[in-house]
Amino acid sequence: MTISTQISTLGIPLCSAVESGEAWYELQNDDTILTVRLPSNPSTGYDWSYEISNDQAIELLTQEYVQDEAAPDAVGVGGTWVASFANFGSAFGEVTISFRYARSWEDNEPAEVRTLQLHIVETSQIEVISADPAVSE
Repeated sequence: MTISTQISTLGIPLCSAVESGEAWYELQNDDTILTVRLPSNPSTGYDWSYEISNDQAIELLTQEYVQDEAAPDAVGVGGTWVASFANFGSAFGEVTISFRYARSWEDNEPAEVRTLQLHIVETSQIEVISADPAVSE
């Protein structure tokens, strides 16, 4: 299924996403780093933000926006917001990360919300308990 959300007045895609049940997150480095990849298009004013229920259990390691390939003069090109998180040994247990795709200056509901429920073990390994939306195996 292809998702193509448009801003009706401009016709610019909010994000360039092809959803086919592919994982939007992955565990790396012996399950100690969680990397999230979410479709994004900052030219629309929308951006991903996140909230961590226990920032002692998991912290942002890196984040960047990677634009999709396009002609040099292309306008409104989407891409992917990539963020990596890790535990630095401060706390362990249950933690939730909520991601919101919204315009920071608007009080409207976000265009998209995604949530990861995690468990951090004492070896700093991350276990994904649940994901919303879920990912097909």
